[in-house]
Amino acid sequence: MTRASLAAALLSILATQSHCTSQADRERARVERLKCLTQGLTSDDRDRREAAVEDIGALGPKARSALPALVIALHNARGQADLERLIFEAMGRMGPEVAPTAVPAIVRIVQIDRDLEGDARAVLHKLGAPAESALQKVLAEAKVWQVRAQAARLLTEAHDKKADAALVRALSDSEAGVRKAAAETLGNRGADIALGPLAKALADKAFDVALTAAAALRSFGKVGIERLQRASRLSDAAVSLAAARALGKLMSADERQTLELTWRAGLRDKRAEVRHAAVRAISSLGREAVQRASSELRRLSSDPSADVRQSAEDALAGIEGEW
Repeated sequence: MTRASLAAALLSILATQSHCTSQADRERARVERLKCLTQGLTSDDRDRREAAVEDIGALGPKARSALPALVIALHNARGQADLERLIFEAMGRMGPEVAPTAVPAIVRIVQIDRDLEGDARAVLHKLGAPAESALQKVLAEAKVWQVRAQAARLLTEAHDKKADAALVRALSDSEAGVRKAAAETLGNRGADIALGPLAKALADKAFDVALTAAAALRSFGKVGIERLQRASRLSDAAVSLAAARALGKLMSADERQTLELTWRAGLRDKRAEVRHAAVRAISSLGREAVQRASSELRRLSSDPSADVRQSAEDALAGIEGEW
């Protein structure tokens, strides 16, 4: 090797060593800065906390190690909407890899403050498919039913068709609030897989869920309306009432009249919501139907439910119920 080539080789080695040293120094500086920013998340000074969140977010995927601290900061920020939004945004900048940890934390906050739902949807969109998978897991596994219900609502815009299957399973959740949220979201999504399960949900023991399932079926157009028409003619008063309520003016006066006896059976239902709906339905049929049910309506004027009492008194007074 000539003297010149030897010198060139030495210069190259020195340059490489210098570059590596510089990289190592930058990495140490980044780690130290992130550590300082993470500490800033626990500051008593709100401005410093917000600045720390913004700086962490600006680091993007390089700040993923700060995610656990962000989750804690989000929990502690409850009620501070501006700070919560900043934390959402910082999480969104970290990339899809953070979804399994970030999404449950986001859902827990949104179920407390529904005004943040739009901000949450924007972050979930950024996190992509992993966020949708995380939402499905929250829907299936969260211990708090309100969190499961919120996960169902946030799945409205999911692209993954597995979300529809997850929502259908949620129609069998032990809590009515979750079943209602799942039915509403299925109606908004309009997937054919939901038609049968929603029709079955018309018989849900919680009448509010049945009403929501009926409204969801109505949103499917012709195929959903056909299922509602069939359900309205069933002998189960609650199912018939829920279906007829969703059909509304799509049912003719003659069709409603044929259901009078079925609806009168609803006046004796154990659920106040069904009794209330039955009174309104009978009232909508006109004065003669009210007269035929007058003895039952007088009994209901002393019902434990204020809504039932009022609707029964209105019917007997000739005030037609809204239907």
